[in-house]
Amino acid sequence: MTDVQMDARIDTLLRRLDVPSSPDDGFASASVAELLPHARRARAQDRSRAGRLLRDVRLAAGAVTRRTATRSRYALAGMSLLVLIAVLLALLVIVVGSQRRVPAPFGFARNGQIAYAADGHVYLADPDGANRRQVTFDAGQQADPTFSRDGTRLAWRQFNAGGDPETADAILANADGSNPVVVARSVKVLSHIAWSPDSRFVAFSGSIEGGPGSGWIAPSDGSTPPTSFTSIAGAWDPTWSPDGQRLVIGADPGSMYVVDLDGSNPLRLTKANFQEVGQRGEIAEWNPAGTLVLFTAFVPGGENQVYVVGLDGAPERRLSDSPIARDASWSPDGSEIAYMQKGTGTGPIVFITDVTGLHFRTLPGHYGWYQPIWSPDGKRVVVTDDRPGPNDEPGPAIRVILDAVGTSPPVEIPAAGVTPESIPDWAASWQRLAP
Repeated sequence: MTDVQMDARIDTLLRRLDVPSSPDDGFASASVAELLPHARRARAQDRSRAGRLLRDVRLAAGAVTRRTATRSRYALAGMSLLVLIAVLLALLVIVVGSQRRVPAPFGFARNGQIAYAADGHVYLADPDGANRRQVTFDAGQQADPTFSRDGTRLAWRQFNAGGDPETADAILANADGSNPVVVARSVKVLSHIAWSPDSRFVAFSGSIEGGPGSGWIAPSDGSTPPTSFTSIAGAWDPTWSPDGQRLVIGADPGSMYVVDLDGSNPLRLTKANFQEVGQRGEIAEWNPAGTLVLFTAFVPGGENQVYVVGLDGAPERRLSDSPIARDASWSPDGSEIAYMQKGTGTGPIVFITDVTGLHFRTLPGHYGWYQPIWSPDGKRVVVTDDRPGPNDEPGPAIRVILDAVGTSPPVEIPAAGVTPESIPDWAASWQRLAP
């Protein structure tokens, strides 16, 4: 009911009672003074909001009865209004209090659970790496779990046992892995599954049940089949813009486009003659403002490097200054970038810089060529170490939670891959929670 409709009904009621619409100040003060002590005692006695609401209504009704014995219909109408207001406010408190608060899709948030893959299944861990638990048990392999931006859902790729190793199902589930839903089945060369900022849709690429390869959008509740949104040749691995109105998607050979949700207005972002665009993780990442796209590219005769590009048609700008650099990601507020850079002897290092590339720092340790992931509060980075032995020999992979300023000791999470090729492209996904 709208405010206008409510006002009209109250006015009609008062006219039928033939009383003024506004009681005098003395009567209102006396009524409130009599009502509030009863309500306070009731709230102290009742623990539940529903119990408090029922008690307040009973007391208010009793007060109305007592006062109407000596008051006119004028008093009844005034007390009825007070009771109505009290009931509406109590209901509002119950409804609002029962709703789960979700974080904004971008910016800093509170750290929730960490989702990662180990031995072909999805695991969850507490923000400090403790309380590790397996949440998927299906045959085959589950890979690259990723939380929705509101922290309430989880997606992963399901490679079925005995099936084509290049074909997978797109699975969405609750944040604890329960109630899984298949939103696309038998997708050839299924890309990572990207959540829209409002968590209502997912996007991915591949060929569904033998059909043409394309970029696809599907509602996250699985209510309707995926729909194709682009005809760009070789389109793969879409990622959403922060406003949810456009998608960046890779294209063969070695280029990257931004398109509207219906595939219209394609704009080629890359200008250089790249042999390959992409990284171990999402093909590209938007900054929270939606003005820059961060990605890794390979130049013929060169090596992988990290680049940023805007939407104004200007050429991409190389951000990294190393023989090899790749697999970059934005911090939650977009002020910093983490990527993997060639180290000395025992593997790549974590390199953190601002968007100019002039202010930087490195984190201690040597890890693997996989995309690092920031914690929602911007104070941690999760990385993968695929050679964790003391002599840097191949062994069971681990995830490592690093302090983003390099002061606190690292936290290791066992997270073995079945083979080196099955280690997920990004280290983990970190659930965002409301502050």
